[in-house]
Amino acid sequence: MNWHQTIIEKTFRIVDRHGNDQPYKLWGSQVYPIDCFSRSLDDPMCEGHLVLKAASVGFTSGCLAFGMAEALTRENRTMALLTHSDDLSQLLLRRAKYYIKNAMSVKHPGIVFPEIIGDSKGELEFENGSLIYIGTAASNTDICRGNPINIFIGSECAFWKNPNLIPALIPRLSGFKVFESTANGAQGWFYTQFKAGELGEGIYRNYFIPWWQHHEYTVAGNVILDNKTEEEVELQELYGIDDGRILWRRRMVKKLDNDTMRGLAGDEAFRQEYPSNWEEAFLKSGSPIFGPRVYNIVKETMTEPIFVGDFA
Repeated sequence: MNWHQTIIEKTFRIVDRHGNDQPYKLWGSQVYPIDCFSRSLDDPMCEGHLVLKAASVGFTSGCLAFGMAEALTRENRTMALLTHSDDLSQLLLRRAKYYIKNAMSVKHPGIVFPEIIGDSKGELEFENGSLIYIGTAASNTDICRGNPINIFIGSECAFWKNPNLIPALIPRLSGFKVFESTANGAQGWFYTQFKAGELGEGIYRNYFIPWWQHHEYTVAGNVILDNKTEEEVELQELYGIDDGRILWRRRMVKKLDNDTMRGLAGDEAFRQEYPSNWEEAFLKSGSPIFGPRVYNIVKETMTEPIFVGDFA
């Protein structure tokens, strides 16, 4: 267990999606990237990290916890986390304060947390000289009072409204940086950089977190299915998914099968929100005016034109 994981799991607490307060325990697909993050801090060859993820896997909270563990235990660190919406940035700010509140009450050998000496407008300032800023991505790059940003987390960056913000921010990011997001179509900075990494042409380190790695996306018990579809069998053969996860997938597909306006069937919506591989994530996501169902119907009913040319 690396230093950052020790800080997170020994001192931080979190309220889970069921409203239960509990110690922060990193789950499987959080551990590996965060271990890589920790080791990369002193690696001059590492330009940064890109994390493509399925929906609602809790990875942004893990990134926040990692950044805070670094800023709270080392002097004069500036951490900035930007996300795509005001609601999410406010939620993460409250979560950061919850981490700190619980950590301050824990006595653990070798860990001493600094006191908060400033709290205003999304900024938390500490007596060790560190500063934590959590806000919404906008057009303004003048965040953190102009300080060099040692720890940067770009959350849901594929959905930032200003497509030029990331290139504008990069010159200020002097240290660790991670850009994480669910997919938003085969377009934009995040898609371009992630695809380049998968093709061996990128400068960032790629990570993909599929739906089937999340510990909660399953049905508990001894689930045995006899009537599996070809797609379900293929998923099991490719990824080793058990029947409990296949049953969870079936139920989620039914829940999602109501988007008639965009023409998304349940399985199409599932692939968009819960991709199994990185290519599927970008292939099925985005915001077309009409969904795949409509396009498929149009394609099947298309015929050759009766006449091509100009009328005299």
